[in-house]
Formats: sequence, structure tokens, C-alpha cells
Amino acid sequence: MTRRLALVVMAFGVALAPFACSSTEPPAPPTDASPDAKDPNDATEPLDASDATSPDASDAGDATVRTVWRDVAATAGHACAIRDDRALFCWGSAIARGGVSAFTWSPRTRVGTDTDWTEVKVGRDFTCARKTTGSLLCWGSNTDGKLGRDTMVGDPRTPALVGTDTDWAKLSLGTDHACAIKTSGALYCWGSNAGGRLGVGSPVPFALAPRRVGTDTDWTDVAAGGSHTCARKTSGQLFCWGFGAIGDGAPPASARNSPVRIGTGTDWVKVSAGRNHTCATTTAGALFCWGDNGEGQVGDGTLDTRLAPTRIGSGTTWAELAAGQDMTCARTTTGELSCWGRNDLGQLGDGTIVARLAPTRVGAATDWTQLSAGRGACARKTDGSIHCWGEGAIADGTLMGSSSPVQVGMATDWARITAGASHTCALKSSGESYCWGFNANGQVGDGTLVTRIAPTRIGSLTIAELSAGADHTCARTTTGTLHCWGAGGFGQLGNGDVVDATSPVRVGTETTWSRISSGFQHTCATRTDGSLYCWGDNGTGQLGLGTTGTTEPSPVRVGTETTWARVASGNTFTCATRTDGSLYCWGDNQSGSVGDGTNDARSAPTRVGTRTDWADVRAGYFHACAITTGGALYCWGQGNTGELGDGTSTSKNVPTRVGTATDWATVTASQRSTCATTTGGALFCWGDNGTGQLGQDAPATLTVPTRVGTATDWDHATAAADHTCARKRTGTIFCWGDNAWSQLGTGLPLYRTTPTEVR
Repeated sequence: MTRRLALVVMAFGVALAPFACSSTEPPAPPTDASPDAKDPNDATEPLDASDATSPDASDAGDATVRTVWRDVAATAGHACAIRDDRALFCWGSAIARGGVSAFTWSPRTRVGTDTDWTEVKVGRDFTCARKTTGSLLCWGSNTDGKLGRDTMVGDPRTPALVGTDTDWAKLSLGTDHACAIKTSGALYCWGSNAGGRLGVGSPVPFALAPRRVGTDTDWTDVAAGGSHTCARKTSGQLFCWGFGAIGDGAPPASARNSPVRIGTGTDWVKVSAGRNHTCATTTAGALFCWGDNGEGQVGDGTLDTRLAPTRIGSGTTWAELAAGQDMTCARTTTGELSCWGRNDLGQLGDGTIVARLAPTRVGAATDWTQLSAGRGACARKTDGSIHCWGEGAIADGTLMGSSSPVQVGMATDWARITAGASHTCALKSSGESYCWGFNANGQVGDGTLVTRIAPTRIGSLTIAELSAGADHTCARTTTGTLHCWGAGGFGQLGNGDVVDATSPVRVGTETTWSRISSGFQHTCATRTDGSLYCWGDNGTGQLGLGTTGTTEPSPVRVGTETTWARVASGNTFTCATRTDGSLYCWGDNQSGSVGDGTNDARSAPTRVGTRTDWADVRAGYFHACAITTGGALYCWGQGNTGELGDGTSTSKNVPTRVGTATDWATVTASQRSTCATTTGGALFCWGDNGTGQLGQDAPATLTVPTRVGTATDWDHATAAADHTCARKRTGTIFCWGDNAWSQLGTGLPLYRTTPTEVR
């Protein structure tokens, strides 16, 4: 979300008017959800390596697409992972990762400075991890002594040793208890013993330190669940104990204080215990589940509790599994991933919040390896990357998650960001383009009309700049070709037609396009020779052709000048700068958006004042803003919600100075708000804040620039109808505001009043 002067100009095109959909399409957002006329300048310059500043080397592994992880563990509300260099990171519920409150949510945070971690497991509100030395440490809540410290005294937030032994080999954490196997094959458990989950043969309420489970020394795997525990022996036999339907055929209300054998098989390979259900695989790759099935977590297509192992599907060879809180995920030997059960938080990762009673595929990837599940899930791929979904999955310091897999520590290579009415698009430094959000007109560009809740790759073209309008998007390739997609009813796609397109369509055959800007229902672009072309709706003269009331489905040249530099398409007006620093606007002028001192509509380019030092311009719904070469910021047009930033709620028909600062670097104008960055990397927003689009909790309207947080590494921003996105100099992007159509790309349709990272 960092912004740069030049970058900002290239990344957005403003399109702020409300959009409409035909009766055959899903209902559109309210008409006040007009698109933000993208800053045309935002998408007019070619990509530059400097646009995606690399993270500081000291933190390179903390948030970079090249991060490789060796272990991951997830549960209800928090997760932890060990990086390839054996550094340990946790995120989510702060008490589980060493914070002060279970109601505090934290982004991915490193645990100490040690680099000898080898295994990590997470419980409901505590964490334990094993080191390469064989020692075991735990931290978080110490209720019932589940940290294994043999005391309830001391600060539970700091990782502390579980005894002095250095021969721990494998561990597992349940809701309120923990179990671990030593290199000798002996099994120990500690914490809450409710229902007999420790398996120590007595009804003691809890154990403050590890207690041996029997005398056997052939335990090889253990799985601690919500109120029960299961473990496998080297012989392939499976045992379970504790409360509930543990798989021995006894009623769900039964409690067992000691290990009970499950069936007569000797071919059990993997076992995973959820809150009140269990799943296990055999050497043949068959999958069996049993226990509580109220949410379909058993996966047999029913909601019936299963008292004994029940075969799940047939013809599939399962290799890895993870039973969570009323849900299950499993991987096949071919690397495919499926989940089933409860899904109200998107914990199944299938892009929905619909419960599934049988295995449902998570995407099309075939390179999944390790799995871990809680009230969400995390999974590692063969390339070492980790992807999470469900509650707290995105490691951004909030409880919110994603209903689709989100890569942990990725997304540091975003170069541009541009927002439409209710969709958003972003460009990576590699030239790959991604879009997400409302898609009723195909504006996401993925060939469907399905709303996308997370960044979705668009085609295979190598893109140099993107510009999102109200319901359409345009992109210029590195070879100078121009492509558009989305709503086309007014010819705004420029392909000679007036129909929508769900995938990119070519605009003519030219290969000399230079800068583009998508507005409400029209588009404008310059060519390398300095000429300017516009197309689409010309109802108020916004195409600058000297006429009104027409529609142009193909590019039409604006005059004969060859000195156009930047262009900004607004709702029903357009502005552009020339190479001599002069500024021109045209189109609808009822609110003074042309800036010529009148409120008369202009159907041809009209000079705005006499200045010759304009460096950048952005067009919103009915207002525009521009920056001079000296860093001064001016706005004009509609101002009834404070979007002009001059401390009033009055419209102005001439450029009006915003404060006295001379360090403005980039600016973006939306339907009723404005945001701008300074050369020092600070971000300010003002205007309407009805949906949190200014990055503030309150008030509803701000008439002067108000700083968004304290960060000093913002590069550029793009403001849409009711949401805002911005890029940082580290190459990360953040969005906030309205999220009714998942335009924030954060996974679930919940609005945010503070910047939330898009991963």
C-alpha cells in the first residue's frame, strides 16, 4: 500500500458514479456505492523495479513471497509456524502467543530470537514448541496447569521449559491439555483431566506436570483433542481415551480414564483428534472418522454421531489429515486438499461459508503437504509456503479470516493498486494482474460473473498498468497493447461493441498506448506520440469531442494535440495535463468539476486557470484534485462532504488550495472522499467516512486532511466509492472501508475502519 508519486499516477483511474445492473444479475450495491474514478495517472507509467521496494533485509523472511516454512500449527483463533531458519512466529489470539489477553489479536510476531525450533503445536489458548535439543517449552494460559510447569505461579506469557528433560520427540495439544512422546516411546500428558483425557487411570482433576500414560514404550504418535486423546503404537494399533464418542462403540456420554483400543486393526498410520471427533488413516490410504457429527465433520454425508470408525468415501488414497473444531481437512497422496464440516467462518477454504457434509475440494492445487486445523486451517505446500483460511487466518492482527487460502508472508511484490466501485485490482512487479470483489459485469476479468473474495489472477498477459472504473477495468501490456473487460453497455471497453466482457478484450490493434484511465462509463488513454483518445458514454461531453449525448464504442481522438501527459476519467467529466504543465478539464460541470470558474458543461478540453506547473491530476465523482511540481495540492468541484479538504463543505469551481503543505506526492479522488500521500510516506484522507473509507473509526465526515495511522512508508492510494486501498513501499497493499462485495480482498464481507493487508 505504499505509494509513490509516479506510481500513484499510474495505478488508478477514477470512476465514482453509482453503477447499475440488469435484472438478471445479482443485486448491485446501493447507488451511492459509485465507483471511484481512478486516478488515471495511477496506471499510466510503466512498471519500475523501484516501485516494489524490497523489505528490509533484517525482516526479509518475515513477510516475503520467498519465505519457506518447515512446520505449521493452527487452532481456534491463532496459529504458529517455524521458518526454514528455525525461527518461530505466531499470530492471532495474543494470550496464546505470549500476549496479555485472549481478546487481543496480533499480526505475525516472532517468538524470541532463538533459531533452534523444530516442532510447534497450538491449543485453545496456549502454545508449546520443541527445540532441536529435545527440550520442550510452553506459554499462554496456564489454566489447569496445561503449561506443564508443575506450578500455577509465574508469568505464563513467557516461554518456559516443561521440566528439564531433553528427550521429547513428538507433541500434541488439545483444548486444555497436552501430550508428548519421548524418544524412548513413553507417553506423557498434563493439564486438564476432565473426562479422563490424560489417560493416567485416575480421576484427578488436572496435572501440573507431565504424567506417564501407563508403562508402555512403543507409542509413536499422539493426538490431543477437545476432551479426549488418541495415540498409535509402533504395532499400528490405535488407542483412545477421555470423554465422548472416542470410537470404541460406547455412548457419547462415556468417560475412559485409560487407553482403550479402537477396533482390532494394526494398520493405522495417522490420527488426528478434533474437538469432539477423530479421524485416522490406514496403511492402504483409507480414511475413517467418528464421534460428534453435528456439523458434518465426520464427512459421511450425514449429521449422525458415529460411535465407531466410519469409512469416508472410497477410491481415494488419503495421506494426511487434520481434525479441527467441528471440521476436518485431509490431503490425498496426489497432493489434493479437501475439507468438510462447519464453515460459518470460512474454515473449509472453499470460498464459501456453507457447511459441507462430505469432502469438498479446496481449490485446484496438487502440491499440499502438511495440515493443521482449528476453527480454521493452515497447510504447507511443497515449495515451503504456508496458506491459511478461517478465523484469524490472515495474520494481520484481527480476528477476521478468509474463506479461501491466504498465503502467510506473501504479497510483498505488489506494484500498483486501483479500485472501482465495488471491485479492486492490483498489479505485481512481475506484471501479473489480480482482481477481486463484485463481478456482476465481469469487471474482475476471470471469465465468470462470480464475486471474488480474494485476489484472482487475470489471464496471462504481462501488464504494465491497470485502471479500474465503476464496473469495468482496463490494462496496458508491456508491449503497448490495451485490453478492457467488465461492463460495456456504453462502449467503455473500446472494442467496438456495447456488451459486457468477462475476460480481457483487445482495444484496436495499436501497440502504442501509454497511459490509461477508466471512469464511470467512459475510458480515456494517451499514446506514445502524445495524442489522447476517449470512448464510451458521452452524455455530458466527457469524451471531449465537442459533442454531447452520444456513445462511442471505439477510441476517438480528442483534438489534434500531441502534448497530452496524464489523463483522469471521472464520473461524467475528464481532466488531463499537458507536457507544458497546463491543465484541462471537460464534461459535466454542475458542481464545478471542470474548474474553469463556471458551472457550465464543457464538451471540449477547457483550460483550468493559467498555471503551468501541474504535475498530476485525479478525477473523482464530481470533484478533482491535482498536485503541482512544487508539492502543493489543490481540489475543486463538489465539496458537500468535505472532499475538497479546505475545511468547508462547500463546492468550488476553481482549484482551491488544501492547506499550506508543499510535500504532497500523490493524490486520489473518489465519490465523496480524497486521500493523498506525502513525500515522507504519510497518508492522509478526508471527506465522507460513512463506511470507514478514511481509515478512521469516527467521525462520519472530515473536512481537512486527517492522518491514517502513523506509518511513514505509504507509496500511493486509490479511493473508490466506499472503500480505499493503498500500497506501501515494501510492496504490500492494504484496504479498508466497505466490504459488502469483498472488494477489500480480505476474505469475508465485513467492513474495516483501519488498513487491512491484502494477501
